[in-house]
Amino acid sequence: MATRPIELTEEDWQEIAASLDVKKEALRQGQYRPCLEHGATCTACDIAWIEHLERIGEAIGPDGADAIERGVAPCP
Repeated sequence: MATRPIELTEEDWQEIAASLDVKKEALRQGQYRPCLEHGATCTACDIAWIEHLERIGEAIGPDGADAIERGVAPCP
């Protein structure tokens, strides 16, 4: 099955960037604890997840600006 690229608009990238910020803040405040379901310590899990979200945010840039410019944002 052939795949076709998904084209995201500037608004899409801005929404993605804002969503990353909201998720990171929720993790920092302890409001989102999916790792409890897997028995992991939330502190370690949350820190790793926050770091992952920060890497994604760095790849797409503030408000998705870098991704908008390139048209795609590879995740490190």
